[in-house]
Amino acid sequence: MMGTLAHTRHSERGMTLIEVLTVVFIIALTSSLVVLTLPERSSEAERFTERFAQDVSRAHDRAILSGRVVGIGFARDRYRLQEWRQGEWHAVSGNSQSVPERVDIVFLNAPETEADEQARPDILFDPTGVNTPTEMLVRSRGERLSVTVLADGEVQIDAG
Repeated sequence: MMGTLAHTRHSERGMTLIEVLTVVFIIALTSSLVVLTLPERSSEAERFTERFAQDVSRAHDRAILSGRVVGIGFARDRYRLQEWRQGEWHAVSGNSQSVPERVDIVFLNAPETEADEQARPDILFDPTGVNTPTEMLVRSRGERLSVTVLADGEVQIDAG
């Protein structure tokens, strides 16, 4: 009878230090694996340029499919798709995108525009699939991204 009582007390004493450290190690290892698999948070400039690249692709495709010249025109805090119809530029409804407040855009090869060309979009896409290459700099909180729209409508984004 004494042997049974001693055995019961020994099993109720709790966990050893080795067992506690093993559990802590397993939790730490699992947590580090979860953190490593989380995606990186992209910056405001990166998110803007990715969305802009998608819109450039849409504008390029729209020009080819519609047989019209399509452009992307920038205003102070937004840009929008425009189509050349009946001798003037018309905004494409539902295609206006805002430029984040902290994002600054500078066109590096902006064409010289005359007073009557002020309504002309900044980037043009020809229905033949060819456009004039455009370079711009996107800046936000010390980050600088170089964005190049190539002649075939492809967009290259480089950190710089």
